[in-house]
Amino acid sequence: MSRGCIRLTILSTFLLSSGLLAVTAIPAAGQDGDQAAKKTPQTAPGVVIIKRAQVKLIDQVELASAREGILKFVEPREGDIVHADQVVAGLKDEVARAEYDTAKAQAENDIEVRYATKAFEFAKKDLEKSEEANKQTRRAFADIDIQEKKLAADKSELQIEQAKWQFDVNKRKADAAKAVLEEFSVVAPFDGMVTDVKKSKGEAVRAGDIILEITSTRRLKVEGMLHYKDAWQIKQGMPVTVTLDVDEEILPAKKNSFKGRIKFVALEIDSVAKDVLITAEVENADGIMRAGLEATMTIDIRSADKREAAR
Repeated sequence: MSRGCIRLTILSTFLLSSGLLAVTAIPAAGQDGDQAAKKTPQTAPGVVIIKRAQVKLIDQVELASAREGILKFVEPREGDIVHADQVVAGLKDEVARAEYDTAKAQAENDIEVRYATKAFEFAKKDLEKSEEANKQTRRAFADIDIQEKKLAADKSELQIEQAKWQFDVNKRKADAAKAVLEEFSVVAPFDGMVTDVKKSKGEAVRAGDIILEITSTRRLKVEGMLHYKDAWQIKQGMPVTVTLDVDEEILPAKKNSFKGRIKFVALEIDSVAKDVLITAEVENADGIMRAGLEATMTIDIRSADKREAAR
């Protein structure tokens, strides 16, 4: 060993013994400690932070035909905005519409009810006059005649019930015909954008065939993996702030903060990763958030403490 090496060894021994030199073990890339650090949420007093959460859609639906038939129209195109309860497509419905119109006309016809009511009023008055005549003049009307008039009044009263029953049945038939007619139309369930059109006017479709797709981004969900040690602190309804993982050059910080609430905390813990799925719902009125982006969730657990203290 050279003199220089001997001097370096003596110096190192002196520094270690005096505490002036510390040795830190640096784990190799890909070791378990490094992976665990990535999965463990960063925490600060009163908050839990979850990195690499995923932004996903809530309101996306494929609208299908409820019946077999020929498409009479498909109104919107891809990129068009539609509104809740808007009819966006329809099948040829001439027969069903005629059946509904007939049923509706029958349901609105109350002639039998009005006639039965007037017949009962007449029969009742006739009976009353006959009974009054018998009070003034003995045996003005024979008992059998009085009984017949009572029977006529009772029959007229029952005819009112029968007419009302039939009137109600006709209304129910009209409602059923209307429900059948509505099955020939495809209606948007919420406000959104048409993101795919699969069928066109004149095409034959079967029940269940997809006609178009509607997507809304006014609200989105953000899913993250929460370390199980923090799972007991997180409750439904807690406020959460979501920040998209994008550069400030793309999206300034003042536009990159979205408020929401915790909607779901899974009851099951991943046995390997020791993580729990957590979901928040976030309003996206300006349409800035996009499904597929990664984000950071900051959950304010102090809100639960304040609610507990107020009780």
